[in-house]
Amino acid sequence: MDALEISMAVGRPSGVMDLVLAAAQTCAPAPHSPDILDALALLTTQGHRVAVPLLRKVLQGTDTPLWTQRPALAVMLAADLWDPQVHWTIVDWLMKTGRESGSPFVLRLALSQVASRAALTGDVGQAIAAIAEEDALADVTGGPPTYYHRLHLAAMRARRREEAFELMEAATKAAATHGIGQLIANVHWAAAVLNNSWSDYPAALAAGRQAISYGDLFSHSPESRCPRWWRRPSDAASTRKPPPRWHR
Repeated sequence: MDALEISMAVGRPSGVMDLVLAAAQTCAPAPHSPDILDALALLTTQGHRVAVPLLRKVLQGTDTPLWTQRPALAVMLAADLWDPQVHWTIVDWLMKTGRESGSPFVLRLALSQVASRAALTGDVGQAIAAIAEEDALADVTGGPPTYYHRLHLAAMRARRREEAFELMEAATKAAATHGIGQLIANVHWAAAVLNNSWSDYPAALAAGRQAISYGDLFSHSPESRCPRWWRRPSDAASTRKPPPRWHR
């Protein structure tokens, strides 16, 4: 689970969850209450509908919430459950903990989540400020650039189309270089949202389908390969028709 947490935090979870769950299945079941590993295994084998109650229970924890021990994994679960209230609680805790501890690792994760949350809720100013601070921390610590939150903002702003596509190209190259399947899926999601906003529905639908074709967005399950919000651009594009052409 430590390996999975670190892979989530640094944005390179591709394949790690499969390896963790495969290893867990080879071990004899331990005599304990269901934990995060049991919840993820249930999600993988039986899908969201069956796993959601246990996921929520594990996320809130018995004595302490999951995010105080495994914040990156908790962020993933909150997104996978489409629970913005819990996600905001986790983000606030991350920001407070990161500021107090001075940990660049925690603070970069927090700022990335703040930026994504702000982008998805329309607070462009807060998103830009969080991205700038996160970028500055990456430069100071020598860490690799993070693309997810910047892709979210670029897609939601829409009006800076060329700038957004340049960012997508850079993210795609980074994903290919480092083998980050989750980042590729995020690029496709951003392309779907952006093309949908520009009324290019065929392109939006194609990008949306590519986004959900990857098993690396978050967790894996037979019912859904990604959190519900990732499916929305393709759903929207599939129900729309190109605007009519006006003839004189």
